[in-house]
Amino acid sequence: MAPAWTSGGLSNGGERVVLMDGAGNVIHDFSYDDAAPWPLAADGTGPSLEVISTSGDYNDGTNWRASGEFGGSPGRLGAGPDTDGDGTADSLEALFGTNPASGGSLPAVTVSVNGVNGAVTLAWPSVAGVAYRVENSDNLASWAALQTVTGVGTWSYTPGPGQMRRYYRVVAYLP
Repeated sequence: MAPAWTSGGLSNGGERVVLMDGAGNVIHDFSYDDAAPWPLAADGTGPSLEVISTSGDYNDGTNWRASGEFGGSPGRLGAGPDTDGDGTADSLEALFGTNPASGGSLPAVTVSVNGVNGAVTLAWPSVAGVAYRVENSDNLASWAALQTVTGVGTWSYTPGPGQMRRYYRVVAYLP
């Protein structure tokens, strides 16, 4: 069993974390770091680390993101306040460069498909320095990362012959 924390927090330089249940069975055993590919914005500057996929590898820095809120988002999904009441959190609007004080300014991804070659193009509002991970899925239950672009709000590719219809999404985070 791990000793009790006395400092009130985890090291900003990285360390090993072991979570156990009441019977001493290990639930998670992983180490985090403060160097790439770990999210650099979570290195003591305000945001916390948030796991992206709970079924993914907790030792993999690309399976973590910096929270969109200063001080982190313990106990919730990191949505934060919604100043204009449009249903989109201010932190998400900031990552997509839309105005959190205007109900008509919403982050949206547009999709176009070239009828000749099947090339798929996604476009969205973007902000310099923000990373956008393009993901796709065949079933909306499991998602695969296709590419990460930083500060660029467009992405395109041509699916191979015989590929089935896919769903796409764009995930924004601070690198």
